Amino acid sequence: METIKTYKKKIVKTLKDCKIYSPTLMFQVDALASALMSLSKANRDIEELDSCYVTIKSRYGEKMEPHPAFRIQRDAMAEVSKQMKQLCLTVGDVVGKPEPRIPLDDLIDAVMNTE
Repeated sequence: METIKTYKKKIVKTLKDCKIYSPTLMFQVDALASALMSLSKANRDIEELDSCYVTIKSRYGEKMEPHPAFRIQRDAMAEVSKQMKQLCLTVGDVVGKPEPRIPLDDLIDAVMNTE
């Protein structure tokens, strides 16, 4: 099972591979690692559910609501997306082999020199 520490190591390695790592990004790295951990736990809990809903007793009687794990999953996915955007990472960077970033000037030169 992944831990927050292993997620942090993977994120820092990915940032270094993409040549965008800076120690000042550790707040975002911590936030992304925590969100990934929450998402992982929520997904694991959802896989074990027999039903998507739970029955809640209120003063008006019983009603069905979505299982709380789905709310946690939704919030964690939103946080993962937000932190990845702030760190300028894509899913390919995190789960795949990152491609080196090309500065805009080099990209323009490459396009202009292709015939």
